[in-house]
Amino acid sequence: MYQRRHKGFTLVELLVVIAIIGILIGMLLPAVQAVREAARRTQCANNLKQQGLALLNYESAHQEFPAANTPSEVNGNGRGNSFWVFVLPFIEQGNLQGQYDIDGGGWTGGSNTINRNILDGAVLDFLICPSSPLEVFPQPFDATAEGLPDSVGFSNTGSVVCTAMRPCYMAVSGSLDHTDNGRIRSTEGDANSMISDGGILTWEATSIGSISDGTSNTMMIGEQSDFFTFSDSNGEIQFDMRSDGNAGFSLGETNGENFDAGSANTRRRFNTVTIDVGLNIKQAGQLSPGAWGSLGANRPLVSAHPGVVVVAMGDGSVQNLSDSLCLSALFDLADKSDGDVSSFR
Repeated sequence: MYQRRHKGFTLVELLVVIAIIGILIGMLLPAVQAVREAARRTQCANNLKQQGLALLNYESAHQEFPAANTPSEVNGNGRGNSFWVFVLPFIEQGNLQGQYDIDGGGWTGGSNTINRNILDGAVLDFLICPSSPLEVFPQPFDATAEGLPDSVGFSNTGSVVCTAMRPCYMAVSGSLDHTDNGRIRSTEGDANSMISDGGILTWEATSIGSISDGTSNTMMIGEQSDFFTFSDSNGEIQFDMRSDGNAGFSLGETNGENFDAGSANTRRRFNTVTIDVGLNIKQAGQLSPGAWGSLGANRPLVSAHPGVVVVAMGDGSVQNLSDSLCLSALFDLADKSDGDVSSFR
C-alpha cells in the first residue's frame, strides 16, 4: 500500500513569498503614512478653526480683537499676558481662566506661584499640532552645550523652567513690509529684531473695521510646529525656536516703551511673529538676524506638515499656505490694511 505524500513549500518558494510580502508592505507603507499625515493635518486645521472662532467670539463680545500681548504693571517683573489667556473662556477653558491671576502676568518661571501652580501640567490640546515633534512643556536649554556656536546668537534659557505649556501656534502681528505711519520698531537691545503692528493681533486691541484688506485676506495665527536646524562640518543640530521664548503660551510682553511713546525700540513681545522671511525656512543660515537674540521677533512660520503651513484667517477660515508662496504675497497676508490683496489659493 502506498501513502500519498503532501508536498510542502520549498525553502526557495518560502523566500519568494516573503520577498513578495515585503515588496507589498513597502508599497503600502507610504500610502498608510500619507493617510495618517492627512488625518493629523486635518486635526491641526481643526485646532486653528477653534482658535479663529474663539477670537471672533471674543471680538463679538468686546467689539475688538484682543491685544496679542499685554504688559503687567502690577507684577514686579513686568511680564504680562498673551492673547491666549484672554480667549480661554471662548474656547471652553473659562474654568482655567477663572483660576488664573491676570494681574500676576504670564511668566511662570519665577515668584508668581499662583499662575505657576495653576498652569503646571495643564495641557490645552487645541495648542498642539499632532504632527509636531516638539516638547509640550518648556525644557532647560544651553546653546553652547547643545553645540550651537556663539555666532548663531541663540539665547540660553538657563535652569529656569516655566510651567505653562508651549503652543504650536503664534499670533501674526504683521510684516516688515507694513509702513503705515512707520509703526515698525526694533526690540530692546537688538536693532535687528523688528516688530510690526500691521496685523490683526498686535500690541493693542484691533477693531474689525480696521481690517480694510478684508478678514478673509488677512492672517491671524500661524504654525510654529517644527524644529530649526543648524548645520556645519560636525553635522546637524535640531533646536526649538518658537516665539514663546520657551516660556509657554501665557507670556505676553515685558513693560517698557510702547510704539506710541516714540521710542526707537520696544520691549520683548512673546507668542507673536512679525513676518520677515518665507514659510518653512528652517535652516539657521537662511534666517534673518531678527530671528535670534533673547527673543527674535522675526522667527518664521514653520510646519511639520510637508509642503504647507496651516494658518487661521481673520474670518475664521483655515488655509494651507504652500511653501512656494512668494514673500510679497506673505507680507500682504500678514498686514490688514496695506491695500494689497494677494491671491494665495
